[in-house]
Amino acid sequence: MNNNIEFSVVIPVYNNPEVTKAIESVLKQSYEGSYEIIAVDDGSKDNSYETLLEYKEKNGLDNLTVIKQTNGGPSKARNRGIKESKGKYIAFLDSDDTWDKDKIKKQMEILKKDSNIKLISTTLNGRTIKGFNSVQSITLKELLYRNSIFTSTVVVEKAVLDDIGGFNENQKYSEDYRLWLTIASNYKCVILNESLVTYGDGEAGFGSGLSAKLWEMEKGELSNYKNLLETKKITRGKYLKVTTVSFSKYILRRIKVFLKK
Repeated sequence: MNNNIEFSVVIPVYNNPEVTKAIESVLKQSYEGSYEIIAVDDGSKDNSYETLLEYKEKNGLDNLTVIKQTNGGPSKARNRGIKESKGKYIAFLDSDDTWDKDKIKKQMEILKKDSNIKLISTTLNGRTIKGFNSVQSITLKELLYRNSIFTSTVVVEKAVLDDIGGFNENQKYSEDYRLWLTIASNYKCVILNESLVTYGDGEAGFGSGLSAKLWEMEKGELSNYKNLLETKKITRGKYLKVTTVSFSKYILRRIKVFLKK
């Protein structure tokens, strides 16, 4: 590991030449520590890869690494970025999302105050979580019932990802939630209850396009709970409870989507 690099930003890219907006939000960070950006093009069919190379050359970005691989999904792209990274910490950013200029500065301040914290996330899109402290500890028990961790808000110690093995490349839906659950079952995690990320899709993601995937997303979530049961992180009683709650939420989502039509 290169000790001169404090954190690595991993950005998976697929058919999104607008990824440069995400990169610009990293370049504008007020944090003065050293960092690198790793953009992994996951077999884009458009000119995303060429756009990244052109952007790197035009702006003389020696700290931007552009990688191209055959299409394997976001988990495989993120894992590739993690593998190539040199920083102590990994910060994830999706290609259509952007960061507030003080995001990394505020997260790193908290991480440096408490070395036991291995993962820190934030809120997004101008929202905060009601009832949470300004810095809220997130245990496995709490995360089981509410996935309050969003990928583009996360900063996590690389050693943790190396220990766990990163994202499950065989899982297409809810694979990020699986990773957060696994980390929370082994390490201290917190949420900085401040909106420091803008999610590119906003509310548009919850509509007709999502309705067709709701069941696949639910199956992914249920498989996450089964994994926790099999690895003895939760009891069978807890497993039955969380799967019942999860399926009930799924039914409510289906009803909500149906009523929107």
